[in-house]
Amino acid sequence: MDSVIVQVHRFHPEQEPGSYIQTYEVPVAEKTTVLDLLCQIQSTQD
Repeated sequence: MDSVIVQVHRFHPEQEPGSYIQTYEVPVAEKTTVLDLLCQIQSTQD
């Protein structure tokens, strides 16, 4: 199984200027879609 590196950039203007970057390594199967990746990222943030 391959994996893909996904970087999430968030902007928090109320805290300080600049972006906040989180990097995830998400395993991908053959038919993985971008939506699947986003769902997996969402579930790892809790």
